[in-house]
Amino acid sequence: MILWVRYLLIVLSLSLLSGCGGDKTRQHQLEKFVTEAKEAAAKNSKKIASVGFKLPEPVTYVSSTASQGGGGTAVSTGGPPLQSYPMAALQFEGTITKNNEVIAYILTPDQKIFEAKVGDPLGNNYGIITKIDSSHVEVLEKGIKKTANKVVTLQLKE
Repeated sequence: MILWVRYLLIVLSLSLLSGCGGDKTRQHQLEKFVTEAKEAAAKNSKKIASVGFKLPEPVTYVSSTASQGGGGTAVSTGGPPLQSYPMAALQFEGTITKNNEVIAYILTPDQKIFEAKVGDPLGNNYGIITKIDSSHVEVLEKGIKKTANKVVTLQLKE
């Protein structure tokens, strides 16, 4: 009886294993179907063009050294131009660090950008930059005669 059970188990095992065997036709059909599906998807896919995207217009920067014939930099460095505007008309555009010194970029109403650092004059009320942070610039405006000193903050334009 044990011999018949073993024989039966062997026959059943072989029949089950034969069902998993190498029917190459089915595998080839599956590979062909996957390849055709990929090709059809590639043909039917639409590339979306960016709508309404334009490169920004070029901006003219003022350079105090370029106007003096010194070759110049892309942005002017502080000086009188930033003192000729009221603080409310100036916009803080961002910062950059050069040689471990934080430099602020200030936009004037006539669309010119100037570099400014701590200690530079800013605004037409005798302001001096006291702090430059990535989010704001603090300016100390000295009081004239009997008016008190005040701190004015330019926030980063967003």
